[in-house]
Amino acid sequence: MWIHDFVRDLIIDNMEDPKVRDKRTHEHIEKVYKAAQKAKFEWSQPTKPWGFWQSDFANSSLIIEQDPAFKRLAGRTLPLDGR
Repeated sequence: MWIHDFVRDLIIDNMEDPKVRDKRTHEHIEKVYKAAQKAKFEWSQPTKPWGFWQSDFANSSLIIEQDPAFKRLAGRTLPLDGR
């Protein structure tokens, strides 16, 4: 019976304290929750600044498409142009 007690005591000595384990788990959950809240806040923010789509840079392809000089360039015709 003394082997049983020895093994049991050895296992108990090597086990971590449940309070420490619960505290570490709780801290991990709080850390993950805060990171998730931060990510959700960042996802709710716009990806482009105000007025980006009105800028010349964003509309440059539309401006080029409307210019007749660019429409006549080689390699820019559409298949259904009728040319």
